[in-house]
Amino acid sequence: MKLTNWSRGAAVGTIALLMMIGAPVSAADNPQVAAEIMALARAQWASEIAGEPMAQQNASLAEDYTEFNGDFPTLLVGKAMATRMGEVTPYDKAMYSDMQNGRVQVYGDKASAFTNTQVAKSGRELVMRYAAIVGNYDYVFDWTFMQDGTVGLRVGASGISQAKGTAANTVKEAERRGDQLYGQLVDRGLIGVNHQHIFNLRLDTDIDGQDNTFVTLTPRVVRAPASSRRTSAWVVDERQFDREQDARIDDAEGAQLTVVNPKQHNSLGYPTGYLLDVHSQTSRLLMSDDDIPGQRAAFTQHNVWVTRFDNTQLYAGGSFPNQSLGGDGLPQYIADNASIKNKDIVLWVNVGLTHITRVEDWPLMSVEWFGSIELKPFLFFDTNPGLDISDAE
Repeated sequence: MKLTNWSRGAAVGTIALLMMIGAPVSAADNPQVAAEIMALARAQWASEIAGEPMAQQNASLAEDYTEFNGDFPTLLVGKAMATRMGEVTPYDKAMYSDMQNGRVQVYGDKASAFTNTQVAKSGRELVMRYAAIVGNYDYVFDWTFMQDGTVGLRVGASGISQAKGTAANTVKEAERRGDQLYGQLVDRGLIGVNHQHIFNLRLDTDIDGQDNTFVTLTPRVVRAPASSRRTSAWVVDERQFDREQDARIDDAEGAQLTVVNPKQHNSLGYPTGYLLDVHSQTSRLLMSDDDIPGQRAAFTQHNVWVTRFDNTQLYAGGSFPNQSLGGDGLPQYIADNASIKNKDIVLWVNVGLTHITRVEDWPLMSVEWFGSIELKPFLFFDTNPGLDISDAE
């Protein structure tokens, strides 16, 4: 289902009478364009800061500064630079006013003016919570729906931590007996056993329709052009995945995971998409490959899986994980290596907690939020959809 495209908001101020806010005015044909903007901003800003203490004048300035350009009037906005110039003798009021003005910045043949208009929006979130009681644990799931089109989920654990008995009543006794090898003494005669919680989230993504493609965006460092003073830059490598077995993702270095609909586009021509942002305390199973529980939980072998939609494939560990001999679930689902390009696809995402127990977990554990995901619009809308939210009071 496609979310409604929200209209663009606007803010109007004094200097914006000359141009749209943030819209650059070309000075390539007439460099005086930039100079005139600077002069107008200088006069207004100088009148506002007259007589103000140095700390107040610098309050809204950035820590860094813009690059010098000898062909056009260039604004300095750095606090350190402004402070030094304020101490210069003789005092150059015109230059100092330029340096204090955060509204006008000139880059090469572009000059942009910004008003002093401030906009605040009071965001609201709809949270749907449910809990599952599984043995001695209570698991909490919060689905959050945000006004900018983001959908989030966080997972937490509470309840009674798994424990075993011991004859030890102190840490020294437990260490001497070897009872703390696999856990921590949480009370007299009780060891909280180290363990893990790993969840797999099944996400049936229909982004602007069912014909979706899984795409990763991976940043890569490259050499800067010879004309640059810098020696390096970075670019983004895009990869579209064709088959299920290729789309098993582990901790890729900085890769962003997206799902796009190549048949639908926003006003700029981008295919509409959503970004999957995953945060997890852990997703790696601490078991050897030949351990039976690990073989039954084969979905933990990779952080993210992508499959072709099949309404019979509902569980990452298969329909009967406790009776499985291993290899059921996701490894079985991708055995046919089906096409996933421009298809109805499903993402399977692991989030988990490696629980090294502590005394504060006993006798009742506070909620430990250990995993979350966010599905964020990525080139889906035509502008920031949050601009339509009512102003904060």
